[in-house]
Parts: sequence; C-alpha cells; structure tokens
Amino acid sequence: MQRCRGHDASANPVRRYQLIQFDVLLDEEKRAVDEADKEVRFKTALQDETMTEMRNAYFDMQNELRNERNETARTMRRMEEAHRSIMTQITKMNASY
Repeated sequence: MQRCRGHDASANPVRRYQLIQFDVLLDEEKRAVDEADKEVRFKTALQDETMTEMRNAYFDMQNELRNERNETARTMRRMEEAHRSIMTQITKMNASY
C-alpha cells in the first residue's frame, strides 16, 4: 500500500504540472481565438464599408452619366433647331432671288 501511496504522491505534482500547462495552453488558445474573431470582425466591417463606398461611387457615376447624356441630348436639340433655322433662312433667301 505504501508503494501505491508513494507512487500517487510522486505522480500528483506531475499531474498538477500537466494541468497547469494545459490551462496555460487553453488560455493561449482562447486568446488566439479572440484575436482571430476580432480580426474577422474588423475585416468584415472594412469589407462592408468598402462595398458601401463602391456602391455609392457606382450610383454617383450613374447619375453623372445620366446628367451628361441629358445635357448632350439638350445640346443636340438646340443644334438641330439652329440648323433648321439656318436652313429655313437659306431657303427663304434662295426663294427671294
């Protein structure tokens, strides 16, 4: 019996050391997981912000193109009206000769 108790007594500090080491490793793993979670949340937020900015830039560009297209159409109508007016004047001048 003494031998078993002596064996248990000598094994107990080893087990305690192993448990302490296991706790240290577990704490390190928890910290690593927490850091990874923080990094994932940060990157996700950054990606979301980037996508929002890209969407806004895309819509701004669409609006600019629409405005330019409308301005070009107005300019073309003015030019057509001016062309018609000039052609009418030329026709009237030719008719008077």
